[in-house]
Amino acid sequence: MRKLYSILCLAAIVAACGSTSTPTAATPAPAPPAAVTYTLSGTVASSTGAGIQGAVVRVQDGPNAGKQAVAGAAGAFSLPGLAPSGMTVVASAANFVSASDGVTLTASRILNFTLTPTPIFTFSGVGDSVFTLPATVSRVRITARYTGSSSNFIVRIGGALVVNVIIGTSAIFGGNTTFDGTYLTAGGTVAITNSSGVAWTFTEVRP
Repeated sequence: MRKLYSILCLAAIVAACGSTSTPTAATPAPAPPAAVTYTLSGTVASSTGAGIQGAVVRVQDGPNAGKQAVAGAAGAFSLPGLAPSGMTVVASAANFVSASDGVTLTASRILNFTLTPTPIFTFSGVGDSVFTLPATVSRVRITARYTGSSSNFIVRIGGALVVNVIIGTSAIFGGNTTFDGTYLTAGGTVAITNSSGVAWTFTEVRP
């Protein structure tokens, strides 16, 4: 009996020592869901229907504020990666009146803009004068006429000398009673001096 008891005890000890437990692997935390974003696309065109290449489309407010796109050929633009929200979108282009539209973005969508051209700048006068040429005028045509014997026609734009001629009926100075020239400009103060009696006109030239 004692021998049997000893064998049973030994078996119990072996069983206890030989048992192993496998630790349970930790369950990885689920990855956070990817942020949902949408795309706003469309075109920017003039009131004539022509696309405006180079127009800028910009988100003005909301969580997407500051994001912008430049319209390519045919005035097409695309603004991807926008968070769903309400926002004001503004389209602008040189020589056009800007336009804006309120958008609540809950899905990718199309938004088209039609811009109205700003009026062509033109300004006329006679004799010496000072006026401001808008900075939006990149090219200007200057015409002048003097039907007397002779007169200087001197024009400075932004302090730089642009025109310095003598016009009139006098054969000594060529007998040219008119002047016509087109110039690149960044705008600024126009000063016409020493040009008494000369009738002149400044007209914006657009591409």
